[in-house]
Amino acid sequence: IDFLLDGVLYGVAEDGMNQSVLITINCRTGAAVVVGTTGIDSNGDNDVITDIAFDALGRLFAYVKFQNNPDELGILAPTTGAYTSLGITGLEDNGNGIGARPFPFDTLYHTGSSLSNLDRTTGLANTFSGLTFVAPADNNPRINGLDADPFTNVMYASINDDNDENYLGIL
Repeated sequence: IDFLLDGVLYGVAEDGMNQSVLITINCRTGAAVVVGTTGIDSNGDNDVITDIAFDALGRLFAYVKFQNNPDELGILAPTTGAYTSLGITGLEDNGNGIGARPFPFDTLYHTGSSLSNLDRTTGLANTFSGLTFVAPADNNPRINGLDADPFTNVMYASINDDNDENYLGIL
C-alpha cells in the first residue's frame, strides 16, 4: 500500500478470478474500491505484485515477482490500474518491498535480503548493501513492504520472519 500525495491510499489485491487489481482504500472504514485490473494474472503461475510506491512526481511503481520469468519494475496507472513494464530488475530475491524516499534525490529502493536502488526508467537494480537483521527477526527474515514518512524522511519496513512473525523496522 502507499499514499498518493493527495492522501488517497492505494493498494493491490487479487480478485475472485486470480487477477491482480489496483484498489483505493477508505482509511476510516477499510472498504476497498477496485480501480481496475493490472493485467498481472496469478492464476497457476503465482505471479504477484509484491509492493507499490509513489514517487514525488506521483508515478505509481510496482514490483512484480514472476514465478517463471525475471522480476520486473513497472508503472501502474492510478486511474485504470493498467501495468506497464519498465524492465527486468536483475534481482532474484524474497520479500521485494519497494519505497520512494523523496529527499534528497527521490530515490526508489528495493529491499528483500539486501538493499538496492531501482532505476526508474529501466527497472534495473543496483544492489549496494546487504541487510543485517537482529533478534527477534532472525529466522529467514526479509522485507516485504517499504515506505518513507514524507515529513521525516524515515524509511519504515515491514519485516516478515519465516512467515510466522511480522515486525516493523526502520532502515
